[in-house]
Order: sequence, then structure tokens, then C-alpha cells
Amino acid sequence: MEQVAGAPGLDLPALEVAAVAQGYGVESARAESRDELHAALSEAFGAEGPRLVEVKVAPGMSIL
Repeated sequence: MEQVAGAPGLDLPALEVAAVAQGYGVESARAESRDELHAALSEAFGAEGPRLVEVKVAPGMSIL
């Protein structure tokens, strides 16, 4: 797991963010491919109310 300085508690590989959001009543989707991401974002942008799109990325993909 990638180390992130100053952000304790981020090493939670089994945490399913989309499932947690749904538990709080927020519609959500998980995208694991480019096509799934496109579909999830298109649906989210066209929806009323909040939406969460969980996207899995490889370690080191941050742009910082």
C-alpha cells in the first residue's frame, strides 16, 4: 500500500466506499474500467442529488 504522509488511517484496503455511501442513503457506483467510469459519471452528472463514484486507481497515480 502506498504511504501518504500526514494522512493516518488511509490504509484501508477492504473498505468499500460505495457500500458505505449507500448505507447512508447516497446513490453510488464503483467503476473499474474506462467504460464503467464513463457510464457512472454520465449517470451521476445527470442525477438530482448527491452521487458517489468510487474509482480504483493504482498506487502512485496521484498528480501531486
